[in-house]
Amino acid sequence: GVKAFRFLFARFYLWCVIPGVMEGMEDCPEDNLTIYTVLSGCLGLFLFLALQGILAVVEMNKEASQAESRHALESSREFKELQIEMKYVNSDGTPRALDQGDAAGIAYKEGYQAAPADDSVVVSSHDKPNVEV
Repeated sequence: GVKAFRFLFARFYLWCVIPGVMEGMEDCPEDNLTIYTVLSGCLGLFLFLALQGILAVVEMNKEASQAESRHALESSREFKELQIEMKYVNSDGTPRALDQGDAAGIAYKEGYQAAPADDSVVVSSHDKPNVEV
């Protein structure tokens, strides 16, 4: 039962080293006491590293499956037609150059204007200080 868990703690092996206490404890190993102490002391580290390794492998498999499904979606005919319709790509399949064209690379529909960004500064003639020389 619970008695078997004492071998998992380095403290058990350290008590086995102390003369006088060693005789009163049962199941103390006779040799390689230092190895057992170090291994049981590093047990938490070993378990943590194993868990992190397993989680990394699961995450890699998840990312690979998502990339595969994305590739399958992007290679479908409907996706390509939608990209052309939304004008993200040209009709020949080449990506549209967003750095060329109207207002910072965005082609607005007729009658629409770009709204000023929140961080833009609008200066009017009333804001300028009157400086007389």
